[in-house]
Amino acid sequence: MTLILASRSSARQAMLRAAHISYRVELPDADEDVAKAAFRSTNTDPQALAMYLAEFKAAIRRWR
Repeated sequence: MTLILASRSSARQAMLRAAHISYRVELPDADEDVAKAAFRSTNTDPQALAMYLAEFKAAIRRWR
């Protein structure tokens, strides 16, 4: 099984490599900054934002 990483984060990639987790990077075709702004207009919880963005990116990938 290969994890799909929807992020350019070198830190996240390093953690996955260190844990010997197979992954590939697939970036969503959407503006994450727009999604963040929309979310922050109603919620400021950082953990909730992280979950929202993960779900947002997964939903975009499903509809490709």
